[in-house]
Amino acid sequence: MYTDGQKDEMRARVDSMRQILDMRCPDVKLPISYTTIDWGSSKRGQGKRVGGGLIVGSMSCALGKRTYSGIDLSQYKEDFDEADWIVLKDYYRRAKYYTARINELCHWEALYYAVSNVSTPERRKLQQTMERNEGEKNSNSKGH
Repeated sequence: MYTDGQKDEMRARVDSMRQILDMRCPDVKLPISYTTIDWGSSKRGQGKRVGGGLIVGSMSCALGKRTYSGIDLSQYKEDFDEADWIVLKDYYRRAKYYTARINELCHWEALYYAVSNVSTPERRKLQQTMERNEGEKNSNSKGH
């Protein structure tokens, strides 16, 4: 595992590259994987209307084979813990992670880039101050 000092250095490296990575992310050709799941056939079928408008039986969803697509990160699977997969379940986070990895960032740096928007404490404080000022400005303009 990394020490706090090492993590701070990696955060600084990612923060210095953030604008470049953000510009490259939309242009990256992402590896797409496809998974087909056979959900089986419907045993109950659609419901039937009987007297008085009542519905008897199932109103189940359409079953059968369905194909799902996603970003393929299998080439990095040896770096992942189970918790990492949970963090990267969102499509946009997987895209950011992949972009960081192809730009030679390590697993921890790529995860940090994928899940953080405003990364440094100084930036977070500045962001909060700006949001607070914007809120005060909006509330003052509504009162006049």
